[in-house]
Amino acid sequence: MLTALHTTPQAVLRVLAEDPHPDVAFHARARLGNSVTNNAATSASVTGWKSSSIRC
Repeated sequence: MLTALHTTPQAVLRVLAEDPHPDVAFHARARLGNSVTNNAATSASVTGWKSSSIRC
């Protein structure tokens, strides 16, 4: 659901782009477009978000 919200910060989308669930990762990457980076761990530590903590 977070990947569908236009108010979801890019830092959160970068973390979700590395989520082990393929649907979550796919939709997060689609929202990020070409800005997907390999620093999801850095984003997670900066924002305090963990993909496992935002599952429904």
